[in-house]
Amino acid sequence: MMLLVYTLMSAVLVAVGIFGLASRGNAAKILISIELLSSGAVGLVFFPMLAISRSFVFSQSLMILFLSVDGVTLGITIAVLLMAVKRSETGDMNKLNELRG
Repeated sequence: MMLLVYTLMSAVLVAVGIFGLASRGNAAKILISIELLSSGAVGLVFFPMLAISRSFVFSQSLMILFLSVDGVTLGITIAVLLMAVKRSETGDMNKLNELRG
């Protein structure tokens, strides 16, 4: 029963993350949406794996590895986005789109 609750909550996190990316607002909103999307994906992938796995230690270490890689990726994304916002002096993603080329 708890696996179903965790899986549904992870699916809700993925749905909210996709909605936030589709609405395309300011830079902070998109970063939060990316983080929600990745957290939901971790839940959708690893909670069932933890439930049916015979090797709990392997599943848990794989989850820790994925979360640490996700944290590093988020840090790099924040740094690149902050540099783009500093260069263009706006947080609006439609204006940041003009940085191409």
